Amino acid sequence: MRTTLFVFGVFAVVEVFCGVADNLLPPPTFLNGLNLTAVQSFNSTAFSQNLSWNQKVEQLQQWASSQPPDIQTALSTWEQNTVYNFTVLIAQADDAVINISAMARTLYNQIRAVAIDNTLSGFDQCSQITSDITNFDQKAFNELEQSVPLVATVVASCSYGQEL
Repeated sequence: MRTTLFVFGVFAVVEVFCGVADNLLPPPTFLNGLNLTAVQSFNSTAFSQNLSWNQKVEQLQQWASSQPPDIQTALSTWEQNTVYNFTVLIAQADDAVINISAMARTLYNQIRAVAIDNTLSGFDQCSQITSDITNFDQKAFNELEQSVPLVATVVASCSYGQEL
């Protein structure tokens, strides 16, 4: 699983799923005290819409290899906390959709599958989710949105070109 909220997260995520949930993910406080170049390098990777979760993890591990050991440890802890938060958000959403209609649950399952696909970039996630929603009955989407309000945030974020 990953962070990005549809973001619920993705280091942004990728924030219901990874990138959208920037505010639901643990802040990378280990960046405090690092020089501006190191912080910018971290942010350009962690919050990139062009990278998948897997690519972000790989590139951030490379970034951390040039940082002091305490930063490497803090990054690892942050990644674990981010994954944990994402897992909790997904579990909460899973619980929230138990009693909705089959059509709304099918839409949720399609969106969920995209959100937990660690190989899709933020742009690809938004494209797929937007397509899924467009191809579904508005009533099913409205029901899903009522059960999992974060879905509306995700859709709005994708509409504005932000990553999940």
